[in-house]
Amino acid sequence: MRSVRRTAVPPPPYLASSGELAKVRKHLSDKTKAGTSYAFAAYRHAEVKQRLEDLFHGKCAYCETLYAPSAPVDVEHYRPKNAPAEELGHPGYWWLAMDWENLLPSCADCNRRREQIIVDGSASLSELWRTRTPVEGNASLQSGKGRSFPVAGHRSNPEARTFDAERPMLLDPCRDDPARHLDFRLVGESSVCLAVPAGPEGRSERGAVTIHAFGLNRLALVQERTRVIRRLEFLRELVLELDEVARGLAQPATVAALQGTPAHGAEEVLRRVIGRTLEEMRASTDADQPHSAAAAAWLRDFAALPQPAT
Repeated sequence: MRSVRRTAVPPPPYLASSGELAKVRKHLSDKTKAGTSYAFAAYRHAEVKQRLEDLFHGKCAYCETLYAPSAPVDVEHYRPKNAPAEELGHPGYWWLAMDWENLLPSCADCNRRREQIIVDGSASLSELWRTRTPVEGNASLQSGKGRSFPVAGHRSNPEARTFDAERPMLLDPCRDDPARHLDFRLVGESSVCLAVPAGPEGRSERGAVTIHAFGLNRLALVQERTRVIRRLEFLRELVLELDEVARGLAQPATVAALQGTPAHGAEEVLRRVIGRTLEEMRASTDADQPHSAAAAAWLRDFAALPQPAT
């Protein structure tokens, strides 16, 4: 999950023109329809989906998986339009069902409750994938947001427009800075990339709740995230090896020996290759790249090491 500026894409005009909020109010006030739910539709309009795809570059707002090439998006309500799972007596945030500020694009696994194998790093990904069952302490749990919306404060009443008193436990990438609450670490002998709570000693409660609610350490997701990091590790080793060779070529005796040969100037060529490789590594943190937050966390650790001269 990475921070996204909501104002980067204007609200879809259809949400305001649909008149759905007035229809919902009418439905709720009709005593003959008491106990029935309203069939919300405005949030699923193609214009809404396109604006969300533009805002998040075709990625899930929560896990940063690229859904666009393989699956339709779930338009997800940050605050659920129906009764939240933690408080079934609440009417739900129905007045926000067509509110642009409350809509996020989600992959099916982050949005829908289903059984998932949750990775903790104690078993290899290949073994977990082969058996599709928990191994050596890895849990099989229900994950996916569904209608979950835990709050640490007072839940807002219908038609509220300020929510400071709620203190939501789930992160919203358009309101929060996820990097303050979520981190990514290589864990276990097989160095799998897991989402972990950020902060001193990993104590971000909101980070922990978010990881659990969205299943951010589910097997398939951890596999994809780990592939991104292993590619970065390969590029790092390539850079370090090229840098070692370039340093050797820069020695005065070597420069003199290569003068007038086809290898003269090879050190400069290697430096350009190293520079382009480092640019490729940095590009993995761009907003349109999958799992960019995990890549950024890895690169922060890499940047703390002595860097090649370019």
